[in-house]
Amino acid sequence: MTALVHITPHFPPQFDGLGDYAHLLACQLKTDHAIETRFVVSDPEWRSAAGANAFAAEALLEKSSDALLRALGDAPCVLLHYVGYGYHSRGVPLWLERGLRRWKNASSSRRLIVVFHELWAAGPPWRSEFYLSPIQRRIVVRLHRLSDAAVTSTPVMKRILEKITSGKTTCQPVASNLPAIPFASRKPQATDGVRIVFFGLEASRLRSVQTHEKLLHALHAEGLLTGVEAVGKGARAGETPSADVKFLRSLVSPGIITASGDVPPGEAAARLAQADLFLSFYPSALVCKSGAFMAALACGCVPVIREAKDAAPLVEGRELLACDGSPASISRLVSLIRSGALGKIAEAGWRWRDQNASWSGAARHIAALLHP
Repeated sequence: MTALVHITPHFPPQFDGLGDYAHLLACQLKTDHAIETRFVVSDPEWRSAAGANAFAAEALLEKSSDALLRALGDAPCVLLHYVGYGYHSRGVPLWLERGLRRWKNASSSRRLIVVFHELWAAGPPWRSEFYLSPIQRRIVVRLHRLSDAAVTSTPVMKRILEKITSGKTTCQPVASNLPAIPFASRKPQATDGVRIVFFGLEASRLRSVQTHEKLLHALHAEGLLTGVEAVGKGARAGETPSADVKFLRSLVSPGIITASGDVPPGEAAARLAQADLFLSFYPSALVCKSGAFMAALACGCVPVIREAKDAAPLVEGRELLACDGSPASISRLVSLIRSGALGKIAEAGWRWRDQNASWSGAARHIAALLHP
């Protein structure tokens, strides 16, 4: 049985889209490929909930290369889940790169795989990211060169990494943290109205509402909105609504708005499956790294983004839709709703996710990289 060490910033019972991703990947690696995993958690304050995890997990005593070396021991293979800000408050975890270099150089048989969930930040001159970006880039370059194989979730990030060292990086869209809903169990697509869902963290939901303000106005005016729901942490209706719900109330009739806050994954998936459209602010180049986007596909809910110029390998009009708020784009979407075309797009998106972004597919991808 192959042994593998995952390095993550956090780990369940905390949920940050990274530690829980690593945990679900490890579960699938064990089920499908008999690969045993232990976890090294970089957060010294992390504590495991009793009986919550089926894997051994150890928190570093401190964020240092020495502590990392002690935790890794003589592990033959390490899988690093990389997001710079996860390992350092300013996104410059020099200790991590140094520790991995020392571990890797201690034996020629050791193998390092880096999953680059993100690369580096960018920003205008009045933001700290502008000045931190060069060193963040250097760390990514060093880790990529040190690795034996690299994985990232979007073609755009793959192209960037390939410029560092060619032939080393593969692309694997993220898998959804929510269970997939069998497409045949979904309700038939209506042509006289749609139910819209906003899913994810509150800041993301609010940004998505703001991005699609004109579309919401238009669908409401056309009498095509049968319901709007906010799903995810902090979603609230009532007298003290969450920011996204409050803004929604200024756009459409409050009577059709509902909110489902901290619901279990299965219930969140059911909410998505009951909706027709998932509206997202995500730029097209990043949709394959969005767990919320993949959750919508997994539940047969058609994603709508603002533009689709860099959505490949997804295709606008086939697995997703784009609406920039212009009269022409809104009119097109309305026509698709009334023609009954959403059902075909929803099924195409569901099948694409099943074939390209399932947990079984992600585990198969990683397992193939563990051995030269």
